[in-house]
Amino acid sequence: MISSTTNPAVKRARRLQKRGWRERTGRYLVEGHRALAPAVAAGTVEELFHATRASSLRAGLLEMARRNGIVLREVSDGVMASLTSVATAPDVLGVVPMAPTALRSLPGGASGLVLSSQHDPAGVGSLMCTAAAIGLDAVIAAEATVDLFEPKVARAAAGAHSLLRVIPEATTPEAVEALRAGGARVVALTEKGSPPWEHDLSGPIALIVDGADGPEGIGGVDARVGVPGGAVGAPIVVRAAVVLYEWVRQRGVA
Repeated sequence: MISSTTNPAVKRARRLQKRGWRERTGRYLVEGHRALAPAVAAGTVEELFHATRASSLRAGLLEMARRNGIVLREVSDGVMASLTSVATAPDVLGVVPMAPTALRSLPGGASGLVLSSQHDPAGVGSLMCTAAAIGLDAVIAAEATVDLFEPKVARAAAGAHSLLRVIPEATTPEAVEALRAGGARVVALTEKGSPPWEHDLSGPIALIVDGADGPEGIGGVDARVGVPGGAVGAPIVVRAAVVLYEWVRQRGVA
């Protein structure tokens, strides 16, 4: 068991909490068994740190990691706490290579989520999780959006990074142009838009979710959609999910 926070492997992993080190090494941290499971199943995890209690709680996950040749490192609770910024440390944590996708490599007919001015890591992770759950192909981080490989984003995304094409940096016009070139209909989520069920969303879409209400000024948008609210306005994560599930409904996807 590793019990020292000065252990070289622990020090390397801890540095991945910083964006500069993630970009320099091409690796990021994935915390928690739900977020880590898809990457373990795919064999893309390089190192898996686990607390002693995980030997029983996550026995299946650890066995899968062994079969896939992933390096396992048992660590003390104190070491595990040093690897995460959350109050309650997870019992498993992995180092995973980043696999960003270039805009130009998006396939024809791809549907994507374009995130602009999204500053909340948990919210961005939730949007990525929803996108993966309903079958979108890509998530694109546009202007002023949090790093898609930040630990808090990866934790909230619950494994979505292993299921989506992740494009960590682009402008909204670039993202829209790339998706439109593949046949996607450009849809902007706005407070003043009409309900998504009043629009044709049956084909590929590029859904722009802008925390600064930027879509109001974007030209060439095919549809501006909004979600009717009640006494309490729904947060942007919920409104985006409503639009995406309407897209699924119209496509007839179970």
